Amino acid sequence: KYALTFPKTEAYLLCNHAGVLLFSTMIRRLRSKVENHSTLIAQWLMSILLGMVNIEQTKLIDSDSIRVMLGTFMKSLKQQRVHLLKLATEEIIAHLLTFNLDMVRGHEYTDFYYDPHTKQYSGMQKILKGWCSGFKGVAKVINMDFIHTDAGDPVYIKHLDNFNDLRERFVDIIDEFRKIMKCNENDVMTFVVDRAIYGMETFKGIMDKKYLHLITWEKGYKRNLWDDTKIGGSFIMTRPRNHAHDLLRYEFNYIEQPWGKNKDIRQIIVRAINPKNVKIEVSILATDNNRPAEEIVRLMFKRWIQENDFKYLIKHFGINEITSYSSTPYFKLTELIDDKDMTSGSYKAKELCYKDVQKELSKLLFLEHTKKKDSVERQEKIKELTVRLEEIKEEISREKEKVSRLETLIAEQYFRLDTNGKALFDAIKIIARNMFYKMLQPFKESYNNYRDDHVIFRNMIRSTGILIENEDGITIILMPTVTYEAKVRKTVESFLDLVNQSAPVLPDGSNRKITFKLGEKSNNLFAISNDQK
Repeated sequence: KYALTFPKTEAYLLCNHAGVLLFSTMIRRLRSKVENHSTLIAQWLMSILLGMVNIEQTKLIDSDSIRVMLGTFMKSLKQQRVHLLKLATEEIIAHLLTFNLDMVRGHEYTDFYYDPHTKQYSGMQKILKGWCSGFKGVAKVINMDFIHTDAGDPVYIKHLDNFNDLRERFVDIIDEFRKIMKCNENDVMTFVVDRAIYGMETFKGIMDKKYLHLITWEKGYKRNLWDDTKIGGSFIMTRPRNHAHDLLRYEFNYIEQPWGKNKDIRQIIVRAINPKNVKIEVSILATDNNRPAEEIVRLMFKRWIQENDFKYLIKHFGINEITSYSSTPYFKLTELIDDKDMTSGSYKAKELCYKDVQKELSKLLFLEHTKKKDSVERQEKIKELTVRLEEIKEEISREKEKVSRLETLIAEQYFRLDTNGKALFDAIKIIARNMFYKMLQPFKESYNNYRDDHVIFRNMIRSTGILIENEDGITIILMPTVTYEAKVRKTVESFLDLVNQSAPVLPDGSNRKITFKLGEKSNNLFAISNDQK
């Protein structure tokens, strides 16, 4: 028989999830930001960092260990869900987003990436549909409009249904974001957005806002305006691949001119060559007439940092989790929604029918004029379709074209998902994401292996640990599941030394100092050597 024994003293404590205390300084700062509700929010934050990205998964947490680190732990899933809805107020969500902004120094940025990320809803409720990129088609969706800094850090998220499309809601959401940022009217921001924002009326509305600039792709560019004699500039961009010195090289040439469809908007036509020598030609539109064209092109072609971040947010932080399936019928939302007119479904159906008949008639008329032999059957069909076309035209004239969108949704018994709980949990998730990246950065620079630095670091923060009480506070000996090579071990130890220099303390309010050390394994068991006591 083999037995694993510990010294019979309360000075030693086996603590699962001890690695999450690497974030103790930031967790304490967050607790001070939301003092009245800090314990449960900190619990959820630690759970997300440990990979439990929804309330249901928190049953996999060792509650005793979290209680040691945090001072308390709410174990009941039902109680957690009840408190989630209680805490999901605009005020608390704003506090969390403000904390997140401060953490990534978001107030220092003026360039941002905006993306209307969609999540398919597979529930039974009748909610509005929209385009879902993951589904590659139209489906019931939740819109999550994200704003990232140009460094790739998420700083704002807004949850909506598809009552208003991006072009209708864009400026309103920017104004909400500016309130979180505490901007004044002279603070100018530039937003890089994909083609979903494209629209002449939208462009005009944006240009009317002196504090707002837009950079986007031209929709439907035909690639017929390139002229080598008009090249306005060339430059090279590099992007690291496997390590800091493994650089991918991208070449750019561009032509700058007023846009033919609106002379107040700049058109920058770009020819780009990627590392595989694949060439593309695209057109970028920008409302800022003073900014150097190269800066605009660089910003546009760096949008991949936001796209890549969605992959991490989904996989490691569960940003696509629904969180709550409660909903509200539209008839209860009449005082909260600004109604608008829309083309009625019946009117659109008759218009489509008219186009289909017209298309079929055109084909027959073409044959009638090109075929040498007459066809009685074809001529009869032409007469039949001509009559049908007039009938549909008459039906369309009697049809009411515009109807109230809100009244239509009420009549058809549509619902809107209640996303307040998700908004709160997602705010905590982007805080967790930014904490992870902030702590990762010094390790990333030292480790210099971009293929698995996230994996190694994630394993470290989810390590079990041995807590040893002493006069100076608590020593935490981390026991990762990885057996490090000598070089990697040295990098991890250097990182822990750097953390120790910041003088972290336990986030339970006791202000006990924490010192981190890396444990050693012996015969598949762990041992505490004399120099670690």
